[in-house]
Amino acid sequence: MMPRKMSIYFGMVGALCFSIAHLMKWYSSTILSNSKIYVDGIVEFATYVNVYYSVVLGAALLLLTFFFINFSFEMNPSKIRNQMRSTLRPDQQFHSQPNVYSSIFKSIGAITIIIGLFIAIYIWSDGIKLPKDQTSVFLFGLAPFLYCLVGGLTFMGFGEVIKLIQQIRDKNESA
Repeated sequence: MMPRKMSIYFGMVGALCFSIAHLMKWYSSTILSNSKIYVDGIVEFATYVNVYYSVVLGAALLLLTFFFINFSFEMNPSKIRNQMRSTLRPDQQFHSQPNVYSSIFKSIGAITIIIGLFIAIYIWSDGIKLPKDQTSVFLFGLAPFLYCLVGGLTFMGFGEVIKLIQQIRDKNESA
């Protein structure tokens, strides 16, 4: 298992590479579809960029895989429980039962964010025929992603609040 900071850096670099790969594909396909209005050097460069799209996308997915694998080891429930028990004094230890509603809200939040990301990628990859102005296509894709991001984070926040309230209740019952 790699150190936590390295895993976070891998995740950030992977997300950045994923964004760059998508932008590479978007711009090169835009240039190649309108190749009549561009200079030959720009069309050749777009073809060159299109070749390396899969390499950058593969590197991004590899880095994101490292991040998510390490994150799943970090979020192992037994490991978190053991760390929590070791940080509490013996008179403070309490046994909290997992709150079903908290995990449901957090799952709904995560699923909402992922769905928003897929919708944005679908719109950005010309899945829906929109005006060819690049700014409008970007904004049409950004709007649903931001809505889903805010909604998902709100659900995750509610889940965390429910979990904290449950922990306070369990702590008060054990005292």
